[in-house]
Amino acid sequence: ARDILQETLKFLYISQVPGTFIPDDLLIIDEMWHNMILFTPQYHAFSQQHFKKYFHHIPAGKKEKEERKRVLDENPEKARAAYLEKLENLVSIIYDHLGEDTVVKWFREYPVKYSKDRIKALRK
Repeated sequence: ARDILQETLKFLYISQVPGTFIPDDLLIIDEMWHNMILFTPQYHAFSQQHFKKYFHHIPAGKKEKEERKRVLDENPEKARAAYLEKLENLVSIIYDHLGEDTVVKWFREYPVKYSKDRIKALRK
């Protein structure tokens, strides 16, 4: 849990950079962020201390999800290319700010170690 918390704190740091998002491979980081938010007073104090404001977690809304699905249905290749470009930008941000080790951990190790199925199993 400490490792995941540390990586979540790193994610929150880089999330201040435009173009940062949480891809499905980083579900475990998103889950930890949710857990941090549950401790609202502590999370609020953390946000104020590190970001000088309350740092909101704003998930994709219904309209955004519907638009993504529409674009995917209309032109899957174009949607995939756009996503890969967005992902490439994210990996560049992570590499530039946090280094190669973080890129490897988040995109090679975490998707295997903390897949959706593994996370479900850990909850039991």
